[in-house]
Amino acid sequence: MIAGAARGLLQRDTMLSRHSASWIIEFPTWPIEWNQQLAVIAFQDYMSTANPDLGMAYLDRLLDNTKSQYVDSTSTIGVIPTSEPFAADGHIVGWDPTPNASQFRNSDHMTPCNSWAVGGLEKLATIAHAGGNVTAAATMRSRAAALKKAMLATMWDASTGRFCDGICADPEVSGHS
Repeated sequence: MIAGAARGLLQRDTMLSRHSASWIIEFPTWPIEWNQQLAVIAFQDYMSTANPDLGMAYLDRLLDNTKSQYVDSTSTIGVIPTSEPFAADGHIVGWDPTPNASQFRNSDHMTPCNSWAVGGLEKLATIAHAGGNVTAAATMRSRAAALKKAMLATMWDASTGRFCDGICADPEVSGHS
């Protein structure tokens, strides 16, 4: 993706980036957050080409990759649980060996995964709107706004001006950021 972006900047050739994006959408890898970033990559393609075709071709898959369908609606939390059902796929944060392992506190609702979901939903809403699917765009914007509101209510520590590693009140997180 980096080589494709550089080529696009230097030679105005977007085909390498498009091919690379299509490849990693078709053959995803771990961790979860890398798959969540694919919506941002599709958005970058749209911004580079003014053509939403790449994002529209994979819109459903990219939406699934945000993991927003897992928002915990059975409680008042309203954020994405990041342990099940996709913990086996791994997360980019919290897997470092000691001493780095102490720098992030894993929990059942990790902030990075939820943040990527918000960003992905916002980017996909823009692509869907540009592709003429205004209903999907409105739904994605609404989901992004609801998730962002829940994150601010549960993961934002106003006293430090930082997001906690997960839900601030969770004993696993204990306000760590």
